Amino acid sequence: SNTSDVGYASPLMGILVVQDVQLGALIAIMPLLCLQTASGVAFHKLLKGGIILCITLILLLLMCRIISLLVVDRLFRLLNSFLNKKESILIGAIAVCLFFAWVSDQLGVSIELGCFLAGLAISSRGQSLAHDIPQQVK
Repeated sequence: SNTSDVGYASPLMGILVVQDVQLGALIAIMPLLCLQTASGVAFHKLLKGGIILCITLILLLLMCRIISLLVVDRLFRLLNSFLNKKESILIGAIAVCLFFAWVSDQLGVSIELGCFLAGLAISSRGQSLAHDIPQQVK
């Protein structure tokens, strides 16, 4: 039964990852769609907003990558070595998610995108961590 599941599981996971990335991009451009004036949408405002949004997203992605490499890795190593409790890993994951949401909010990007990036940062830590966190929620 396991061998028959392998045939479609890998493409299905690929499709889900692509959908997540597309969702992140759509959430990122939503504030840009709200730019309106009394006479309608001005092209120069859309262009200026688009350029600012692109710069902000690049800055957010760079900051999240640096934070993920320098802070998130050390945080989970510290929590695992000193406390060695599964609950502390869950609290650390919530703290990372809230921090990324706060950073994205400060940059004027949606909080949802920050939480999505926090999930990417946590899941990039390895399969064991990504498996331990949902177990604690149950």
